[in-house]
Amino acid sequence: MHVLLLRPVPGNDRFGLGPFFRIEPLGLEYVAAALEAHGHRTTVADLRYSRPLKSLLRATRPALVGIACMHALETDEALALAADVRRASPESFILIGGHSAAAYPAPFFTSSIDAICATDGELAVPALADALEKGRSPSQVPGLLLPWNATSTSPACAIW
Repeated sequence: MHVLLLRPVPGNDRFGLGPFFRIEPLGLEYVAAALEAHGHRTTVADLRYSRPLKSLLRATRPALVGIACMHALETDEALALAADVRRASPESFILIGGHSAAAYPAPFFTSSIDAICATDGELAVPALADALEKGRSPSQVPGLLLPWNATSTSPACAIW
């Protein structure tokens, strides 16, 4: 399975804490290494420096797209990115993770997001990719919050 891991462009990059966000997406790189150890192909893209999203989606055709939301100040950008991915690649499973998403997941319960990683991505994301590849339900993957949608049997969310 091909997995695309995205770091959104933070809107606050020039002000306040912006200089502290100018670091490589190390968390996504750890998740990518864990995915590759499970036999999955990965592409990590820091959208501040990579080619445009639609080009990435066309080139990789990912079955799973993971979006990092490391700080509450990035919430709007992460949500907008998830919506853009949903429009451009409706067949992809969209996962959001990172400190902010795990600590305060409520804003991410939208139709653009299929699951929220509420634990270590190095554990949950490879398990999710394995489950999706084998046709198993994401509800069986520990550490995920699954927003309710029309295909879900959960009234609100499930976490393992």
